[in-house]
Amino acid sequence: MFQNRKSIKKLAAIVLAVAGVAAPLSADFLDVRMFNSANYTQTAGGPVFQGYNVEMDAITQSAAAFNSAKVTYPGAGSPVALTQSPTDPTFFNTNFGPYSTLAALHAALPFGSYTTSFTNGSITDSATIDYSADHFQGSIPGLTAASFAGVEDWNPSLTLTLSFNGFTPDPATTGSVGTYVDIFGPDGSNPFSTFVAPGVTSVVIPAGTLLGNTSYSLAIEQGGRIETSPNAEGVETEFGFSINDNINFTTAPETSDFVLGMLALAAGLGAHARRRVAPKSDVRGLAQ
Repeated sequence: MFQNRKSIKKLAAIVLAVAGVAAPLSADFLDVRMFNSANYTQTAGGPVFQGYNVEMDAITQSAAAFNSAKVTYPGAGSPVALTQSPTDPTFFNTNFGPYSTLAALHAALPFGSYTTSFTNGSITDSATIDYSADHFQGSIPGLTAASFAGVEDWNPSLTLTLSFNGFTPDPATTGSVGTYVDIFGPDGSNPFSTFVAPGVTSVVIPAGTLLGNTSYSLAIEQGGRIETSPNAEGVETEFGFSINDNINFTTAPETSDFVLGMLALAAGLGAHARRRVAPKSDVRGLAQ
């Protein structure tokens, strides 16, 4: 999803350049982001709270744009360096938490200004997110009992419909509002990903999307973002709040139509052979 956003914004930058519209000289950001999440794990007995987490990251337009970054905020641990990804030098990131309560989160990350600044020699760009309130919605996402049972005993050669609750967004979150449904494999792959509006309460996983007898993690993320337009340095911000439900499951061993057909054929041949063998009493009668 983020890669798609990067491609769209790079295309916009190229269009502006071709049109002769100059971008800010030092700015090479795409956006600075702060994501607050409340995380749960769903079990047969219901959701189990895992803690609050906060993620700070930023995406730049080119790998050579900046080589160091930090976030400055009102907390005692400020400033904190953002780590440049070794595999994607356009991505910088740091994470906070988990925190067992909102009070614990606010003690470590108080309300106030969170300024992310990036440098590369004499060039410096920055953007500030105003963290003055929390904007989580009031409900916890989760699969219905029937869908939870279906996931626990899922033959991936069959289509599965996942049903979950909708939600009412916090009024402040007007960007990217809805439900993300993702399935992650043990190797970090993402074989299924979709986004639906807050009122949509089901998605269909096509047959053959997953492998048989394999462990997966299903993530249902509900919430939205507060987004700003680019500042004077060309940097935009996204401030997100979400409540996440996670379900770990293992698919059933997959039985292909070919194997099922062979088993049915073998069963049919066995029954036919049994019908052709005369009972022992009949054999003795013929001998007399």
